[in-house]
Amino acid sequence: MDEPPMKKLEELPGEDVAQPGAAQGTVDSKHSPCRVIIRTRVTNINGPPEDRAYNLGQIFCSHVLNRQLRVAPDGDDENCEQPVDAVHFLPLCDSPQPVHAWFMYDLNFDRRQRAPQDLAQIPHEVYLCSLIDGRWIFTRRRIWSDEARKRSASHQWGGPSKAKSHIAMK
Repeated sequence: MDEPPMKKLEELPGEDVAQPGAAQGTVDSKHSPCRVIIRTRVTNINGPPEDRAYNLGQIFCSHVLNRQLRVAPDGDDENCEQPVDAVHFLPLCDSPQPVHAWFMYDLNFDRRQRAPQDLAQIPHEVYLCSLIDGRWIFTRRRIWSDEARKRSASHQWGGPSKAKSHIAMK
C-alpha cells in the first residue's frame, strides 16, 4: 500500500526542518545523550542493505550534527572513555523493497553507564527523512516523541553487543 504523498515542507505545522550543520532540539553533537529515531524509505540509502543503518547514521550525523557517526573500535567496547553512537538494527532496514522503515541511534552513549532506568531520562527525537533531488531533508516530528519513547523502551540503551560489533568493523 502506497503512503500518501509528502506535504511541502512549509505545510508541516509545528515541525522543524533540520538545516545542514545545525542541530535541532536537544541533540547535542558533543556531550548529551539522546536517542534519535528516523523513518525513511530504505532504498534511498546507498550501499548494501546490511550497511543501511550505519550509512543513514553517517548521513544524519554529518547533515544535522556536523560531525561523523562515532562507533566503538572493535575490541574496545568497554574500555573506551569517550562516548560513542550506537546503531540499532530494526526490522525492514535491509529490505530489498522500497518500503519505509525505522532506524534508531543512541547518540553519545557512555558505555560505563548502562542502567536501564537512565533511558527514561534521555531525550528521544524522531525525524522523518526524505531524499529530494539528491538532497537529504530531516524533519523533526515532535508529535511522535512520546510514542517513540514508549515503543523504543524495549531496546537496550547503547544497543545490543552484536550490533556494536558489526558496526565496529566499518
